[in-house]
Amino acid sequence: MQTSLGTPPAGMTAVLSGPFWSIDQLPTPFRSIVTSRVAGTSSGSYSSLNMALHVGDDPRRVRENRRLVFTSHKINSEEAVVAQQVHGANVALVDQDYAGCGCISHADAIPGVDALVTRTRHLPLMCFSADCLLLALADKEAGVLGLLHAGWRGMADGVIQNTIAAMVEAGARAERLIVASSPSIGPCCFEVGADVTSKLGVQHVVRERDGKFHYDLRAAARERLSGCGVAEAQIRIDSTCTCCREESFFSHRRAIRAGEKQTGRMAMIVWMEG
Repeated sequence: MQTSLGTPPAGMTAVLSGPFWSIDQLPTPFRSIVTSRVAGTSSGSYSSLNMALHVGDDPRRVRENRRLVFTSHKINSEEAVVAQQVHGANVALVDQDYAGCGCISHADAIPGVDALVTRTRHLPLMCFSADCLLLALADKEAGVLGLLHAGWRGMADGVIQNTIAAMVEAGARAERLIVASSPSIGPCCFEVGADVTSKLGVQHVVRERDGKFHYDLRAAARERLSGCGVAEAQIRIDSTCTCCREESFFSHRRAIRAGEKQTGRMAMIVWMEG
């Protein structure tokens, strides 16, 4: 199945049909892919391009979905490095010795981390989301690449700041970083309570007409990136809401509202070419 995914948000190079929402938001030699939910092999709540092994889908279908995505870019789906994603703020510096971690079983993913940093070329990094923000960060001059999963808990605990600190330790400079994102839940749909505002603060809370509080997670991410020294002009955050776009994206919040226990995940995959 091929589905048109609409018009590119401001600052994006392309929004494509089929399995990809976007490609190559980062400068050469860095490469990036953000998947949609369509053109895969999974069924039911995971229909159809679920990229995650940890949400209850048939692992054979997930591995086939990954193979379809990776082979389209002539990279090996069994050489990626996957973070376990525990909604925390820990970062792992990885190299070729970690290739394949999390590719066959989620139990083998890098434990206890939500962010990955590498200086190794041809080593794909992969994270997943069904509403949370995924951020890729790249310093071309230093040859340092990072990928992080930023839900509200991880963001509150400092996952963005910790990832940039790890990249700087690996030789990057914050002011040189180019940042690109996946789609994520927008303030239109991200209704929050005191558990969120007590951790993230109220600066990016939006009061909707229904009188309930909604949160702008993207604005919170942009503020943290800028606070670390990333130039505003080099921050490219997608404004598409995953919860609104059921035909294109999985959404945990939408699934919960519909009474579903599980849903699939999109992936962001980044790597450096030689």
